[in-house]
Parts: sequence; structure tokens; C-alpha cells
Amino acid sequence: MQENSQTLKFATLAFNSCLMNLLCSRLKMVFVYREARKKYRKAQPTVSELEKNLPEFSRIESEQDRQVKLLKLKQLLAEVRTKMFDCAQQVEYLQEDRNTVNTNAEN
Repeated sequence: MQENSQTLKFATLAFNSCLMNLLCSRLKMVFVYREARKKYRKAQPTVSELEKNLPEFSRIESEQDRQVKLLKLKQLLAEVRTKMFDCAQQVEYLQEDRNTVNTNAEN
């Protein structure tokens, strides 16, 4: 009889440990998912601003004078450079968040 109570005690401890790990993994995934949604919403205006500049690249491409074309291209790149870096950083953060969710889902 004593052996059965010890077995039950160890089984209960093992189950509680597994349950705690499961809940922690779920909590991590929910937290990271919410953070990713915030980052996505933060990146949207930057992406929209960059998309507005796309037609300007086409206009510059059609410019005949190479010097004018180069000057306009330099100006446009100077304007969008920081936005492009911000956007790339947000994409990197989103990829990290996706990897975190995937890793915790597998565990």
C-alpha cells in the first residue's frame, strides 16, 4: 500500500511539472503573438510611405538626362533610406517572433 501512494505522489509531481511547462509555453506564444501584432501595426505606416515612393522610381527611370536621373535618384534614396532600414528592422523582429512561436508550438 505504501508503494502505491509513493507512485501516485511521483506521478502527480511529474504531471504538475508537465502541465506547468505546457502553460508556460502557451503563455510565451500568446505574449509573442500579441507583441508581433503590435510590431506589425507599427510597421504598416512605414510600408505605406515607402509604397508611395514607388511611382517616383518609375518616373526617374524614364528620365533621359543621366545626370538629372542620378541626382533625382540620390535625392529619393536619401529620403527613403531611414524608412527602409526601419522597415527591415521591423521585418526582422517579426521573423524572430514567428520563430519563437514556432519553437514553442513544437515543444
